[in-house]
This record gives sequence, C-alpha cells and structure tokens, in this order.
Amino acid sequence: MAQYKLNYFNARGRGEVIRLLFVVSSQPFQDFRISFDNWPTLKSQTPFGHLPYLEVNEGKNSFKLSESLTIGKDHYEIHIKLREREKTKLFLIYCIIS
Repeated sequence: MAQYKLNYFNARGRGEVIRLLFVVSSQPFQDFRISFDNWPTLKSQTPFGHLPYLEVNEGKNSFKLSESLTIGKDHYEIHIKLREREKTKLFLIYCIIS
C-alpha cells in the first residue's frame, strides 16, 4: 500500500483542499506542515520551488506530485474510482476538486 506525505504551510490555503480529499476518502496520510520561517531553506528541495506537493512512496517507486489540482485529480483517479459505489464520498470529492 502506498504511503502519502502532504507538504504544505501550517495554513489552510491550497493544501486544505488536499487534506479534505484525504479525510473524506478515509485515506491515511502524513500532514507535514512547514513553518514560514523554515520555508526559505526548504524551497530549493521542492518540485518547481513551491507548495503544496505530495510525496508518494509505493515501495520501490517513490515520486513527488506538485500543483494542488494535479494532486487532487491523482487522488480522485486512484482512490475514489476504485470505490464508485460510495456515491456520497464521490460527490463530496467531486465538489471539492471542482
């Protein structure tokens, strides 16, 4: 099973939508919150130099997804389409990413 780590500021903003997607779909994830004071030193380690980004670890395969809409669509494709019979959750996810 894949492990997920969401990296975003200790604020709502664009990261909050992704947090909501994980919670609504009951998918465990690590919510790593970056303080604004630490951001200048971490910026060079992020894809494209901005947040949010999602680290995905699937055993031998590890990668980073950047851009909140990309992360949201990836989450929808992987986790929600597999459970389409859960129409209420599917509707909530669709509303969040729309």
